[in-house]
Amino acid sequence: MHFKSRSAVYVILLTAFSACNFKEKNPTWTDGVSELIYTNCSPCHRDNGNAPFALLTYEQVKAKANRIHWATKTRYMPPWPADPTYRHFLYERVLSDTQIKMLSLWITSGMPWGDRTIQPKPPDFPNGSFFRKPDLVLHLQHAVKLSGNGRDSFVIAKFPYQLPKDTLLDFVEFVPGIKRRVHHVNGHLLSYFRNSANPFKGIETFGDSKVKRDSVYAAMGLKYNDAQSPDFPVLTPNTVYYLPGYLPFAYPDTWGGVVLKKTGAFLLNTIHYGPSLHNQSDSSLLNVFFRSSPIKRPFSEAQIGSFGLAPVTPDLIIPANQKPKFTSALKLEKKISLLSVNPHMHQTGATFKAYALKPNGDTIPIIRILKWDFRWQYYYTFEYPVILDAGTWIKLEATFDNTAQNPNNPFRPPRTITSGNGIESMKSTEEMLQLIFTYAPYRKGDETRFLKRTF
Repeated sequence: MHFKSRSAVYVILLTAFSACNFKEKNPTWTDGVSELIYTNCSPCHRDNGNAPFALLTYEQVKAKANRIHWATKTRYMPPWPADPTYRHFLYERVLSDTQIKMLSLWITSGMPWGDRTIQPKPPDFPNGSFFRKPDLVLHLQHAVKLSGNGRDSFVIAKFPYQLPKDTLLDFVEFVPGIKRRVHHVNGHLLSYFRNSANPFKGIETFGDSKVKRDSVYAAMGLKYNDAQSPDFPVLTPNTVYYLPGYLPFAYPDTWGGVVLKKTGAFLLNTIHYGPSLHNQSDSSLLNVFFRSSPIKRPFSEAQIGSFGLAPVTPDLIIPANQKPKFTSALKLEKKISLLSVNPHMHQTGATFKAYALKPNGDTIPIIRILKWDFRWQYYYTFEYPVILDAGTWIKLEATFDNTAQNPNNPFRPPRTITSGNGIESMKSTEEMLQLIFTYAPYRKGDETRFLKRTF
C-alpha cells in the first residue's frame, strides 16, 4: 500500500463518536435514540458512505430495526476493531452495555417517537462529504471503465486544478464512486511553480499496471523524467489516501497543512479496484478543504512491515492450512511524538498488536486488534501524542489464518499466500503486514496537546 517512509502533509478528520446518554426507561426517538444513531451509525450509513443503506431518518431506522437490534446486541456494529481495553483512541465507536440495552428496549417497545413537537435534525453530508461543504470538488472528465473479468484493476488517475491564487490545503477526502469495489487509494500533490504549466494536458487515467510508469506519466503530460525542466512539478507525497472503512482525520490547526499552488494536480498513483464479474463505470471524486491557519507543525508518515523501514520477520509466506505469526521491529533514532496509527493486512489477517519497548524495558501499548476485519481499516488517533524516546523499539506482532475455517480466505481450498512484488502485493488475494504511523519531532509540552479537533 505505502512504500518506505514518507513525509506526509495530509490531514485527516473524524467527527466525534461520543457516547450518548439514555434514560434508563422509556427511550424514544426524540429523547436519545436519534442522537445515538446520528453519532454512531449515520457517518457510514449515508449517501456515498461505506455502508449499504442510509440511517438518516426515523423511517429508515424503523425499516432496519431488526437488523440494528441484532447488530448492536452482538456488537457486530458499530465497527471498531481496536481493543478499547488495550488502548483508547479519539472518536471511538463503542456502545456501552447501557446504550445497547436502551436501544433494544426502544425497538422491542415499538420504536416510539416521543415528543411530536421535536424533529431531530440528521447530520448533513454535502457532496458526499463526511465533514462539511468542500472548498473545491475535483471530478474526472470521463468515468473509469472497469471490466467484469473477475480480476483486480489498478488505475493511475490525474485530477488537475487551477486556482485564482496560492492557498493552504487542510486535507483531501476521496469519495469512491463504487464504494464496494474501491480497495485503496494512494495519491500525491503535484505543484507547478511556472504559470505557463498546464496540468490539464495529457490523458487523465491509465489502467495498465504492466506499462512502465515513465511512459504513463509522459502520456499524462507529467515531466517526471526531466528534473531540470521549469515545468517539473514538486511532489508532496500522500496527500490523498483511502482504505475500506477509512475516513480522513485532522489534528488541531497547529498540526499539518501544505501550500497549495494555484496550478497543480492530485496524482492518484494507485486506485485499486477489487475484482467483479460486472462491467462498471466509476466516477470517484476528490473533496478538497482549505485552511486559514498558518502551518506550524508539519508531520511525517512512516511504516514498518511490508515495504517499510523494518522488514517482516520471517518472510511473509503463509502456507496453506496454517496460522503463522510474523513480527517487525524498528528502533527509533530520535525522540518523536506519535499521533496516529494505521494497521494494515488483507483477508487472511487474524490478529494484530503493536507496542513500544522503552530503553528501560517498560512497554507502551499502541494498538491491539483481537479479530482482524479487512473491511474496517481506520487511522486511529491518540487522545494525546504518545511520546517515544530515542532508542525505543516499535514492535509489531500479527497472526494470519490461512485455513478453510477462515470465511474471508480468498482461496478454496487454501493455497500458499505471499506478499508478491510491488503492485502484486496490493491484490487483496495477496498479503501485506504494515503498521503505518504519523509522527512529528518531539517538542516540549507535546504530551499535553489534546489531538481532538472541532471542525
